[in-house]
Amino acid sequence: MNPLDWSGPQFLRVYVAMFVVAVVTGIALRRLLRGPGGRTGREHQALDPYDVALLSGPKEVVHTALARLLHEGVIRMDGTNIELTGKRPTLRSPVERATYGAVSGQSLRLAELHARAEPAIEQLKEPLIQQGLLVDAPRARLARWLPPLLGVVLLVVGLAKILVGLSRDKPVGILFLFSIFSFIAVYLFSRKTWRTRLGDEVLWVLRTEQQALRLTARSAKSPEVMNSHDLALAVALFGLGVVPLTDFELLRRQIAPEVSSGGDSSSSSGGCGGGSSGCAGGSSDSGGSCSSSSSCGSSGCGGCGGGGD
Repeated sequence: MNPLDWSGPQFLRVYVAMFVVAVVTGIALRRLLRGPGGRTGREHQALDPYDVALLSGPKEVVHTALARLLHEGVIRMDGTNIELTGKRPTLRSPVERATYGAVSGQSLRLAELHARAEPAIEQLKEPLIQQGLLVDAPRARLARWLPPLLGVVLLVVGLAKILVGLSRDKPVGILFLFSIFSFIAVYLFSRKTWRTRLGDEVLWVLRTEQQALRLTARSAKSPEVMNSHDLALAVALFGLGVVPLTDFELLRRQIAPEVSSGGDSSSSSGGCGGGSSGCAGGSSDSGGSCSSSSSCGSSGCGGCGGGGD
């Protein structure tokens, strides 16, 4: 029998059951495909600021390089413009060289800076992939597109049933609500993955251990309070917003206006960075909030797309 001809209550019962299956399966697949988990040892202490920034996300690598060059007086802020000071730089990383070259070439738009730094970022990624901290490209594609497949099928079938119900003048409110839930689940499950579950743990441990550094950065009255390594590490972990000094605030407003003033971007780790268990496909890139599966199907029942007469 064609499911679209089922009665509303019958279709809704099956749809809700399949929705729960889709969410549980999606969470399990994302968790599995994101690679290793477990407790971190002390190996994270060997990570340099650019490795740490890469755990936070590729944008943070460029932000960290700019912050370090600014701290060392290689670049300066002239209003909203980033310009070279003429000071001879000591460029320790391919990312710094790419960022310095972008500034010297007056390629100052953030997208262009990221594009110039992308080859250097790719070089940094490989060791972290080997350490099980970042997801490699093939696995990242699977983790992005495989978990939402069942949700896509449910969404298509639900929308088709809604159209049938409307054509037969049947109530479709609850089915429409669950179709929205299906869309949200598909969106969350299809977000890009970046860190592995072990990478989440390492980043969380680093942010926890470096709270004193965060407080030092936020209370700094002059650049001399911190050396360039510590400042770069603070930006890598907590974002440009952690440094309240005028030039750094101008830099933040120029390249990362989404970061709240006086705050920091440490929310990018969260408990679900990259889709931790319990989250309906939360992301890793800089993950924001995520919806748990338990919140997706909490509504009561009512009318659904009409079935056959």
